[in-house]
Amino acid sequence: MTGHLDITVHQIYGATDAAVVFAVSKKDPKFHTSVIVGIDLDNKKIGDVGAYEGSVESAITTGLYVMAYEKEFQKLDEFCEEMAKKYAVIGMRQEAVLSNEYPCPV
Repeated sequence: MTGHLDITVHQIYGATDAAVVFAVSKKDPKFHTSVIVGIDLDNKKIGDVGAYEGSVESAITTGLYVMAYEKEFQKLDEFCEEMAKKYAVIGMRQEAVLSNEYPCPV
């Protein structure tokens, strides 16, 4: 099945005859994913676009779960925040996650 999604590209890494493109959805379901875009430098054309098997579908499914279980995920977020206050949890600040410095937000 092929569909159309509105995404924002937030990072591109060069590869041999390709580029790895990291993107985030603009609308629900919210998800982050990456694809590999083939590049024909001699003819200056973009080739096939692909991804590791199931990776895009898995990202979209995760976004759908968050939509379907919004209250449960809110409780999980609250629990994690409480644990971070109580124990020495190491992670990234929200500003770092949302910046373009990281190819795939956590």
